[in-house]
Amino acid sequence: MFKVSALSLERNDQKIFSNLTFNVEAGTLVRVLGPNGSGKSSLLKVLAGLWTPSSGTLYWRGEPLAANAPLFALERCYLGHQLGLQPALSPLQNLTLWLQVSGVSVTPAKIREALELLGLADLEGPCENLSRGECQRVALAMLWLNPPVCWILDEPLTALDRMGIEVVCEQFEMHLKKGGLIFMATHQVFEIPSPQAFEIQLGEL
Repeated sequence: MFKVSALSLERNDQKIFSNLTFNVEAGTLVRVLGPNGSGKSSLLKVLAGLWTPSSGTLYWRGEPLAANAPLFALERCYLGHQLGLQPALSPLQNLTLWLQVSGVSVTPAKIREALELLGLADLEGPCENLSRGECQRVALAMLWLNPPVCWILDEPLTALDRMGIEVVCEQFEMHLKKGGLIFMATHQVFEIPSPQAFEIQLGEL
């Protein structure tokens, strides 16, 4: 489903990573590991098509990503450190706006169901008044409402409590069982059953 061949990245004359090659099938969890500064976030941005690699080729569904970018943009979701929430809007309003921009039709009841699943049903004030963990859960709710095939997530469990991590990991497991694909950089230790799970270890710069 997703293939990477001889991928390298340099920024500001500094080598971030080089000669990465791997092939990822449907239903696979890929953990991107490494210490701070090792290039985890940079790699995820390249995989998401947000940054252009210095060399190498990405393939999505058997076609070079450069030639298949419109399809890939519809079938992947990238969640980085910046969550993309409007601070003055409530969780419900943020999700409603995001779905409208994405052209997705979801009933208000379905949105409230996703918020309830993540323990956010009673939060009606603006997101600027929420904790980082609560904002993280609002952003993750976008995945449940309009699940693309490929999830590219940079520290998605940041600031979540144990219950929040358990709920989110259950959703990850369901996505993999349906044939989804997850790339994830995280420092948290957790278990998500995936027969095809593997790790990408990036070294310290």
